[in-house]
Amino acid sequence: MVQVLESHAQAAGYKKIVLETHFAWENAVTLYKSCGYKEYLQEEGMIHLSKSI
Repeated sequence: MVQVLESHAQAAGYKKIVLETHFAWENAVTLYKSCGYKEYLQEEGMIHLSKSI
């Protein structure tokens, strides 16, 4: 599903995807990191990740 969304974003001309999730959602964080997203900020219980596409 993540790859399909990335493909649609890339086709629409986006160069980067930025997202956030709650740090307690370990499964989501693990999924995003396994798809190549890099953590760049943690604040107020949230983890912010990004990926160039």
